[in-house]
Amino acid sequence: MSKPKIIFFDIDGTLIEKKKSITPKMLETLHALQDNGIMICIASGRPPVQLPKLGVDFDAYLTFNGSYCYNDQDIVFDNPLRQGDVLHMIQNAQKINRPLAVATKTRIAANGVDEDLKEYFAIGGTDLRVAPDFDVVVDQDTVYQIMVGCREKDYDGLVANTQNAKVTAWWDRA
Repeated sequence: MSKPKIIFFDIDGTLIEKKKSITPKMLETLHALQDNGIMICIASGRPPVQLPKLGVDFDAYLTFNGSYCYNDQDIVFDNPLRQGDVLHMIQNAQKINRPLAVATKTRIAANGVDEDLKEYFAIGGTDLRVAPDFDVVVDQDTVYQIMVGCREKDYDGLVANTQNAKVTAWWDRA
C-alpha cells in the first residue's frame, strides 16, 4: 500500500507574492500536483476568514498556526484558547493601554485599533475596525488567536495569569 503524498504551502511569500495574488504559473503547478495524486494543503497563521481565494481547492487547511485544521468534510484538529486565558489577555492588554483583536473561525473582532495593530492587519490585506459587539464575540464565540500590537518587553505581561497561552511573534511590533 502506498502512502499518500502531501505538500503544505504557506501563503505570503510562497503562494502569493507582493502583488497579493497567485501567479498563473503557481496556479498551474498546484493543479498539476493534484492531477498527479498529490494532496495540497495550506499551512498558515491566518484564521480561515483571512484565507485568500486562490483559484484551487486545497485538500486541507492548517490555520491559526495549526490550532484549527480542517478539510471539506471534517475538523481534523481543534485547539482553541481557553476562555479564562482570553479574558486574562484582554485585561493584560488593557493594563499596557493596547487594543487587541480576537480571531474565531468566522471573524476577527477588535476592541480598539492603534497604529501597530492597524499596520499588522494591513500586511495581510485586512482593514481592521472596532467591533461594536466585541464583548459578545469574546463571550459566545471560540477564540483561537489574539493579536496585540506590542514589543517583546510586553510579552510576559500579556500572558500573565494565563494557563496555556503563549506569545508567537513574527513581527517586532505584534
